[in-house]
Amino acid sequence: MHNGEFRGDLAENQKVRVLILGESHYWGEDKKEEDKLTSKVVETYLKKYNSRIRSEKDRSYRFFDNIVQAFGIDPENRTDFWNRVWFGNYIDEPCGVRDSQATKVLKRPGKRDALNKQLFEFIEENKIDIVFCFSRKVYAKLPPLELAGDSEKTGEKSDSHRLDMCVYGAGERKAVSIPLSKSVTVYGLKHPSQGFSYRKYQNLIKKIVQEHGLLF
Repeated sequence: MHNGEFRGDLAENQKVRVLILGESHYWGEDKKEEDKLTSKVVETYLKKYNSRIRSEKDRSYRFFDNIVQAFGIDPENRTDFWNRVWFGNYIDEPCGVRDSQATKVLKRPGKRDALNKQLFEFIEENKIDIVFCFSRKVYAKLPPLELAGDSEKTGEKSDSHRLDMCVYGAGERKAVSIPLSKSVTVYGLKHPSQGFSYRKYQNLIKKIVQEHGLLF
Protein backbone atom coordinates (compact mmCIF):
# COMPACT_ATOMS: atom_id res chain seq x y z
CA MET A 1 0.00 0.00 0.00
CA HIS A 2 1.03 3.58 -0.48
CA ASN A 3 2.88 5.36 2.32
CA GLY A 4 1.01 7.10 5.11
CA GLU A 5 -2.41 5.44 5.12
CA PHE A 6 -5.21 7.57 6.60
CA ARG A 7 -6.87 6.58 9.88
CA GLY A 8 -9.94 8.42 11.10
CA ASP A 9 -9.97 9.68 14.68
CA LEU A 10 -12.73 7.22 15.64
CA ALA A 11 -11.72 4.31 13.38
CA GLU A 12 -10.20 2.18 16.12
CA ASN A 13 -13.30 2.62 18.30
CA GLN A 14 -15.68 1.10 15.76
CA LYS A 15 -17.18 -2.31 16.54
CA VAL A 16 -16.74 -3.19 12.87
CA ARG A 17 -13.54 -1.80 11.37
CA VAL A 18 -13.70 -0.58 7.77
CA LEU A 19 -10.98 0.07 5.21
CA ILE A 20 -11.80 2.12 2.10
CA LEU A 21 -9.32 0.90 -0.50
CA GLY A 22 -8.42 3.07 -3.47
CA GLU A 23 -6.29 2.25 -6.49
CA SER A 24 -3.32 4.57 -6.71
CA HIS A 25 -1.85 7.87 -5.60
CA TYR A 26 -0.92 10.81 -7.83
CA TRP A 27 1.16 13.92 -7.31
CA GLY A 28 3.10 16.43 -9.37
CA GLU A 29 6.85 16.84 -9.36
CA ASP A 30 6.55 19.92 -7.14
CA LYS A 31 5.03 18.04 -4.20
CA LYS A 32 6.87 18.11 -0.88
CA GLU A 33 7.62 14.75 0.74
CA GLU A 34 5.08 15.29 3.53
CA ASP A 35 2.38 16.06 0.95
CA LYS A 36 2.90 12.67 -0.73
CA LEU A 37 1.41 10.76 2.19
CA THR A 38 -2.07 9.35 1.66
CA SER A 39 -3.14 10.76 5.02
CA LYS A 40 -2.06 14.24 3.91
CA VAL A 41 -4.18 13.98 0.76
CA VAL A 42 -7.31 13.09 2.77
CA GLU A 43 -6.62 15.80 5.36
CA THR A 44 -6.18 18.42 2.61
CA TYR A 45 -9.42 17.31 0.95
CA LEU A 46 -11.35 17.63 4.22
CA LYS A 47 -9.84 21.03 4.96
CA LYS A 48 -10.56 22.48 1.52
CA TYR A 49 -14.03 21.03 1.05
CA ASN A 50 -15.22 21.86 4.54
CA SER A 51 -13.93 25.44 4.33
CA ARG A 52 -15.07 25.87 0.69
CA ILE A 53 -11.69 27.22 -0.39
CA ARG A 54 -11.26 24.65 -3.16
CA SER A 55 -10.49 25.64 -6.73
CA GLU A 56 -10.94 24.09 -10.17
CA LYS A 57 -7.62 22.29 -9.65
CA ASP A 58 -9.16 20.42 -6.72
CA ARG A 59 -11.63 18.45 -8.82
CA SER A 60 -9.69 15.25 -8.14
CA TYR A 61 -11.01 15.39 -4.57
CA ARG A 62 -14.47 14.66 -5.95
CA PHE A 63 -13.28 11.05 -5.75
CA PHE A 64 -13.71 11.19 -1.97
CA ASP A 65 -17.13 12.84 -1.99
CA ASN A 66 -18.38 10.24 -4.48
CA ILE A 67 -17.49 7.57 -1.92
CA VAL A 68 -19.25 9.48 0.86
CA GLN A 69 -22.42 9.81 -1.22
CA ALA A 70 -22.31 6.14 -2.27
CA PHE A 71 -22.83 5.43 1.43
CA GLY A 72 -25.90 7.67 1.34
CA ILE A 73 -24.25 10.39 3.41
CA ASP A 74 -24.60 14.11 2.75
CA PRO A 75 -21.18 15.55 1.83
CA GLU A 76 -21.71 18.16 4.54
CA ASN A 77 -21.15 15.28 6.98
CA ARG A 78 -18.03 14.01 5.19
CA THR A 79 -15.75 14.49 8.20
CA ASP A 80 -17.90 12.26 10.40
CA PHE A 81 -17.71 9.52 7.76
CA TRP A 82 -13.95 9.67 7.26
CA ASN A 83 -13.38 9.81 11.01
CA ARG A 84 -14.81 6.28 11.25
CA VAL A 85 -12.72 4.53 8.59
CA TRP A 86 -9.24 3.84 7.31
CA PHE A 87 -8.28 4.82 3.77
CA GLY A 88 -5.37 3.55 1.73
CA ASN A 89 -4.25 3.12 -1.88
CA TYR A 90 -3.36 -0.38 -3.06
CA ILE A 91 -0.51 0.55 -5.42
CA ASP A 92 2.59 1.65 -3.54
CA GLU A 93 3.97 4.13 -6.09
CA PRO A 94 2.60 7.19 -7.89
CA CYS A 95 0.50 6.84 -11.02
CA GLY A 96 -0.76 9.48 -13.41
CA VAL A 97 -4.34 10.60 -13.91
CA ARG A 98 -6.15 8.68 -16.68
CA ASP A 99 -2.96 7.04 -17.94
CA SER A 100 -1.91 3.39 -18.09
CA GLN A 101 0.70 3.53 -15.33
CA ALA A 102 -1.40 1.60 -12.80
CA THR A 103 -1.95 -1.20 -15.31
CA LYS A 104 1.77 -1.32 -16.10
CA VAL A 105 2.69 -1.49 -12.42
CA LEU A 106 0.28 -4.35 -11.77
CA LYS A 107 1.73 -6.33 -14.68
CA ARG A 108 5.26 -6.40 -13.29
CA PRO A 109 6.43 -9.86 -12.24
CA GLY A 110 5.87 -10.42 -8.53
CA LYS A 111 4.14 -7.05 -8.01
CA ARG A 112 0.71 -8.51 -7.32
CA ASP A 113 2.02 -10.79 -4.56
CA ALA A 114 4.04 -7.95 -3.01
CA LEU A 115 1.06 -5.57 -2.95
CA ASN A 116 -1.26 -8.22 -1.53
CA LYS A 117 1.23 -8.97 1.21
CA GLN A 118 1.30 -5.26 2.12
CA LEU A 119 -2.49 -5.14 2.09
CA PHE A 120 -2.96 -8.23 4.26
CA GLU A 121 -0.32 -6.96 6.69
CA PHE A 122 -2.31 -3.75 7.02
CA ILE A 123 -5.61 -5.61 7.43
CA GLU A 124 -4.21 -7.89 10.11
CA GLU A 125 -2.33 -5.16 11.98
CA ASN A 126 -5.40 -2.92 12.17
CA LYS A 127 -7.94 -5.72 12.70
CA ILE A 128 -9.96 -4.71 9.65
CA ASP A 129 -13.31 -6.49 9.21
CA ILE A 130 -14.58 -5.07 5.92
CA VAL A 131 -12.84 -3.63 2.86
CA PHE A 132 -14.68 -1.52 0.30
CA CYS A 133 -12.45 -1.72 -2.76
CA PHE A 134 -13.28 1.15 -5.11
CA SER A 135 -11.41 -0.23 -8.10
CA ARG A 136 -12.24 -3.24 -10.23
CA LYS A 137 -8.63 -3.27 -11.40
CA VAL A 138 -7.47 -3.76 -7.82
CA TYR A 139 -10.28 -6.15 -6.84
CA ALA A 140 -9.22 -8.44 -9.71
CA LYS A 141 -5.66 -8.53 -8.35
CA LEU A 142 -6.55 -9.57 -4.81
CA PRO A 143 -5.39 -13.05 -3.69
CA PRO A 144 -7.22 -16.08 -5.07
CA LEU A 145 -9.73 -17.83 -2.84
CA GLU A 146 -8.21 -21.08 -1.62
CA LEU A 147 -9.27 -21.81 1.96
CA ALA A 148 -12.34 -23.65 3.19
CA GLY A 149 -13.62 -20.44 4.79
CA ASP A 150 -13.36 -18.45 1.55
CA SER A 151 -16.40 -17.57 -0.55
CA GLU A 152 -17.39 -15.31 -3.43
CA LYS A 153 -20.48 -13.68 -4.94
CA THR A 154 -20.17 -11.86 -8.25
CA GLY A 155 -22.57 -9.30 -9.67
CA GLU A 156 -23.85 -9.18 -13.23
CA LYS A 157 -20.82 -8.70 -15.51
CA SER A 158 -22.72 -6.36 -17.83
CA ASP A 159 -23.48 -3.97 -14.95
CA SER A 160 -20.72 -1.37 -14.70
CA HIS A 161 -21.93 -0.51 -11.20
CA ARG A 162 -22.28 -4.08 -9.97
CA LEU A 163 -21.25 -5.02 -6.46
CA ASP A 164 -18.89 -7.99 -6.14
CA MET A 165 -18.09 -9.61 -2.83
CA CYS A 166 -15.66 -12.16 -1.47
CA VAL A 167 -14.77 -13.43 1.99
CA TYR A 168 -11.26 -14.38 3.03
CA GLY A 169 -11.47 -16.88 5.85
CA ALA A 170 -9.07 -16.94 8.79
CA GLY A 171 -5.78 -18.70 8.14
CA GLU A 172 -2.75 -18.51 5.87
CA ARG A 173 -3.01 -18.84 2.11
CA LYS A 174 -0.26 -19.76 -0.35
CA ALA A 175 -0.44 -16.51 -2.29
CA VAL A 176 0.01 -14.38 0.83
CA SER A 177 2.31 -15.32 3.70
CA ILE A 178 0.31 -13.19 6.13
CA PRO A 179 -2.21 -15.31 8.08
CA LEU A 180 -5.51 -13.68 8.97
CA SER A 181 -6.66 -14.12 12.55
CA LYS A 182 -10.30 -13.59 11.50
CA SER A 183 -12.32 -13.51 8.30
CA VAL A 184 -12.41 -10.36 6.17
CA THR A 185 -15.17 -9.38 3.75
CA VAL A 186 -14.19 -7.44 0.63
CA TYR A 187 -16.66 -5.61 -1.61
CA GLY A 188 -15.58 -4.69 -5.14
CA LEU A 189 -16.97 -1.50 -6.66
CA LYS A 190 -16.38 0.78 -9.63
CA HIS A 191 -13.61 3.39 -9.40
CA PRO A 192 -15.31 6.64 -8.21
CA SER A 193 -14.01 8.85 -11.01
CA GLN A 194 -15.49 9.76 -14.41
CA GLY A 195 -18.65 7.80 -15.16
CA PHE A 196 -19.29 6.91 -11.52
CA SER A 197 -22.88 7.19 -10.24
CA TYR A 198 -23.05 7.08 -6.45
CA ARG A 199 -26.84 6.76 -6.62
CA LYS A 200 -26.52 3.30 -8.20
CA TYR A 201 -24.67 2.08 -5.13
CA GLN A 202 -26.66 3.70 -2.34
CA ASN A 203 -29.29 1.00 -1.85
CA LEU A 204 -26.73 -1.80 -2.15
CA ILE A 205 -24.41 -0.23 0.40
CA LYS A 206 -27.33 0.63 2.68
CA LYS A 207 -28.07 -3.10 2.97
CA ILE A 208 -24.44 -3.83 3.80
CA VAL A 209 -24.38 -1.10 6.44
CA GLN A 210 -27.51 -2.54 8.05
CA GLU A 211 -26.30 -6.14 7.79
CA HIS A 212 -22.98 -5.43 9.52
CA GLY A 213 -24.28 -2.76 11.91
CA LEU A 214 -21.92 -0.08 10.60
CA LEU A 215 -22.23 3.28 12.33
CA PHE A 216 -22.37 5.75 9.44
